[in-house]
Amino acid sequence: MIQAIPDIDLQIDAMQMHDIDEVNRIERRSFSNPWPMAAYRRELRRPESNAYFVLRATPQPGDAEHRQTRARFLDALLPIRRGEPN
Repeated sequence: MIQAIPDIDLQIDAMQMHDIDEVNRIERRSFSNPWPMAAYRRELRRPESNAYFVLRATPQPGDAEHRQTRARFLDALLPIRRGEPN
């Protein structure tokens, strides 16, 4: 079960080239056969044919721990990594 984390604001954005590294990290954590980064680059070059979106955990004003906030958000979405016991 995913529990809400009250101090995290979420935002849905169109995926951009600079998002590929983070999306790839999530892919590797989620799937045993993740999509290659080159596939995302190819797809994003064709916006007339494709639409990809990302869900961002946005920092709160004065949030110096944004990277930690993102990590907690990702852990809430994907709490069990492949190869780890349930």
